Amino acid sequence: MKRIAEFLCYISFCTLLLSALYFIWRGCFPYGYWLPVIAGEPVIFDIGLVKTDAPISGTFRVKNIGNRPLLIEGIEPVCGSGGFIQVVSFPNITMLRPDETGSIVFSFHPARLQGHVQKKLAIKSNDPLTPIFLLSVRALVDLPPPVIEDRSPTFAPPLAPMLPP
Repeated sequence: MKRIAEFLCYISFCTLLLSALYFIWRGCFPYGYWLPVIAGEPVIFDIGLVKTDAPISGTFRVKNIGNRPLLIEGIEPVCGSGGFIQVVSFPNITMLRPDETGSIVFSFHPARLQGHVQKKLAIKSNDPLTPIFLLSVRALVDLPPPVIEDRSPTFAPPLAPMLPP
């Protein structure tokens, strides 16, 4: 009977010790500690009022805040943003080490847009929590209306009726 009591006491102690170690580990290492984690600054790039149709450039900073290398698989405009926003350069296109930052230089083309506009870039990575990270560009486009030339057909005056001789 004494051996059974000692065995149960030993099992209870081991369970308590493992539970304590687990909760200490969870408190010291937040979720995502052993993963690559993508973060961006700014997530929304607000251009403000745009009164020209010339391209406007800007920069997003992307950082790996995890503890494993972050692999950037690609950067693409989201559906409907293709002709209006494009990536000019991203030097570390393949990998960001932990705590490393990369810059994404983009070009925004406001021609043919009017009013409040929001276009997005999608960054595909190996971050298991956010495999597609979205960056947005906002602007208020106030361009003058395009000049439309009058291309209506011109009609010649009616011909005199031809009478037989």
